[in-house]
Amino acid sequence: MNTDLAFNIYKSLLLEIQTASTLNEAETRFKIIDRIFKEVLGWDNSNFRLEPYIDSIGYADYLLQDNNISALVVEAKKSSSELIDTKSRCIGYYEAGGTALRSAKEGLVQAQAYCLQSGVTFAVLTSGLQWIAFWAIRENGKPPFEGKAVVFPNLESISESFAIFYDLFSKEGVREQLFKQHIRGSEGTPIISSDKLESVRKQEHIKLLSRSQLAADIEILFKKFFSDISGENNPEMLAECFVESKESKEAEIGLEKIARNVLENIGLVSSENGNELQNQIKISVERNSGDFVLIVGNKGSGKTTFIDRFFSQIITKDLKSKCLVIRLDLANSDGDESNINKWLSNYLVTQLEYEMFGKDGPSYNDLQGVFYDEYHRWKSCELEGLYNKDKEEFKIEFGRHIQKLRNEDTHSYVIKLLIKVVNSFLRLPCIVFDNTDHYPKSFQEKVFQHAQSINRAVLSFIICPITDKTVWQLSKSGPLQSYHSHSFYLPVPQSKEILKKRVSYLRAKVNEEAKRNRKDYILSKGLRLQIKDLQAFAVCIDEIFVNTDYVSRTISWLSNHDIRRGLIIAERVITSPQISMENLIATVVNGKKLVIPELRIQQALLYGAYNQFKQDHSEYILNLFTVSPRNITTPLIKPSIVRLLIDIKNTATEGEDEYISIADISNYFESCGIAANTPYSHLKELLNYRLIEPYDPNDDEVYPEQRIRITHSGQLHFEFLNNGYIYLTSMALTTPIRSYGAIDQMRDLLSKRQDRASWDQIKKLFVEYLIEEDKKFFIIPTHDQYVSQSNMRKELLHKWVNYSI
Repeated sequence: MNTDLAFNIYKSLLLEIQTASTLNEAETRFKIIDRIFKEVLGWDNSNFRLEPYIDSIGYADYLLQDNNISALVVEAKKSSSELIDTKSRCIGYYEAGGTALRSAKEGLVQAQAYCLQSGVTFAVLTSGLQWIAFWAIRENGKPPFEGKAVVFPNLESISESFAIFYDLFSKEGVREQLFKQHIRGSEGTPIISSDKLESVRKQEHIKLLSRSQLAADIEILFKKFFSDISGENNPEMLAECFVESKESKEAEIGLEKIARNVLENIGLVSSENGNELQNQIKISVERNSGDFVLIVGNKGSGKTTFIDRFFSQIITKDLKSKCLVIRLDLANSDGDESNINKWLSNYLVTQLEYEMFGKDGPSYNDLQGVFYDEYHRWKSCELEGLYNKDKEEFKIEFGRHIQKLRNEDTHSYVIKLLIKVVNSFLRLPCIVFDNTDHYPKSFQEKVFQHAQSINRAVLSFIICPITDKTVWQLSKSGPLQSYHSHSFYLPVPQSKEILKKRVSYLRAKVNEEAKRNRKDYILSKGLRLQIKDLQAFAVCIDEIFVNTDYVSRTISWLSNHDIRRGLIIAERVITSPQISMENLIATVVNGKKLVIPELRIQQALLYGAYNQFKQDHSEYILNLFTVSPRNITTPLIKPSIVRLLIDIKNTATEGEDEYISIADISNYFESCGIAANTPYSHLKELLNYRLIEPYDPNDDEVYPEQRIRITHSGQLHFEFLNNGYIYLTSMALTTPIRSYGAIDQMRDLLSKRQDRASWDQIKKLFVEYLIEEDKKFFIIPTHDQYVSQSNMRKELLHKWVNYSI
């Protein structure tokens, strides 16, 4: 939740709680305090420990926890309590033990005792109408009651100073310990900087570049043959361009082997006819519940494509004819964990009825066959009288029963359909539960439990694509530990190989058209490209992505080997005006030698469709030198974090050791003079841009116990510091800085002839600024742990300042 949204919610609550001046303590908590914390400040029920017992003290009113770690003590009083001994109607900063808060002293002492015993440093004393923020445990030698408390004397003062209220008590504000900034600021030691930051190149000067019609057509072409990984528009291309590896081939063999073993059981089902034997086979089938297969691979490794390709191309026609394939795409669900079982059953009903009975669905006779056992029992047992008296009425009554079952016990209805598939259609239900790893662990567990329930109830072949990290987590506990499954690992192919396959596919399609003496190729309605241009385009793509190792490696690492992201980055490069694809195509068509300067490719990667790097239009590249005007610190804080994580990775003996907690990162930099909460916002940026990754892939929050490690994208960004000529130049022009002297010098150089020497001087001025600012905020200890931090700064100076490139 952001501040503006929270403020709007608060205003809507204000009318309801302004009249609540005579509530007892329990009513105050329920009607005012609970609602403000949950609806306005972003806390949820899982964060609340109501009235926890604290040894030797008693019961605290609230203990709010963040990821099961105590974060905030809340001491609540009845709404009529007067906690403040001043008539001021505005937010105030008063000494916690002073006369202005004499009436609050008892409550603050109680809150401090709770804090001491629970290991929390921050507390709030509130009547719901009045709020006091109290730094209860100080670590800087200042007695807490001699320090300032932040006081909101009424609801109107909260409205007037809502941003501060939100900073102090919101979940993210408590997590980042923003109370320290506000209280220190009120005590005369402000941390929040009022410096104005400005970049050399102003935002209004960063503009979209115009493109020719051919360039626009090429973007459609690239999307058609390269960026489209969903397969919705071109499933043939997706299957043909699948990059096989040793592991993927083994997975194909293994899947077919398992399927054949399961189908042997179906053969047994169809081998005889008599009722007695059929009943015995039915029992046998239900006991032999088929197989449960996990396709394990990194995110973006092509798991969905692999499975689609398996059933469309790899599996033999004979075997495929004996399978009924249903794919459930969990990405289409609403993500409501409480409703997921119902969603799965409803989806399965729709798909099964279509596959079994066609688009019009089942007839009455079809359903009578599916539910023959119930039908036979009803006519000979429960409703024998009705059946003998009025068969039509009996059929109507039985139809109502089936409809009710379909609506109210959909899972049982699904199982009956699947049994019909096995026993009468003589086909193996192959059910794919795809994209489950887009959701939290608890959601995934419910999906797997649902899949397992089907697998146990009826002969079936269940396939679940899942990331390697998720399968590791779920194997520790939950359904994957409880039930047997087969697993196949699907590695991520290199971006170079993916693009190579797609270039080959494009060439094959173009050559097909050329053999028919066609002059052009229809891309979409009303859009044609000449065959010679398409052939030249394929040559250009080959040269840029396949024959240039630097580019293919950069794309692989920036995308963290995610196929989907890698193809989007490739599209950004190839459609950028910096490349001028129409000129490259003309070069090839005219028979001239194709030469693509590496610097142009770097500019295309960084600038995209603009004339300069623009952070809010760059999803994969992060400016490592930005700082917040609200918390000025060294502009090398992000590079310093990345350097630390690279050190940890390089010294790790196994994968588990590559992770470090954010609390340990914070402690590491505290020794350098960096405030404990300063790294948090920078870590969040690194996490958002995937330069780092969390231990739990579904947990993207930043909190002390969170464990993270460096990614390939993070390592590549670090390489940019010393080897990224275009990267550093771009950041020099677009990074907001606070030295107007440096800004003026760089702008002066930009206004003159922009030759190599001028650009070298701009980078020199920028790096000198970075180093000078760094010296003001960052002290490098002499301990061995910090040698790499010192070396990083020396290398920056050596590369960009001490000598010309």
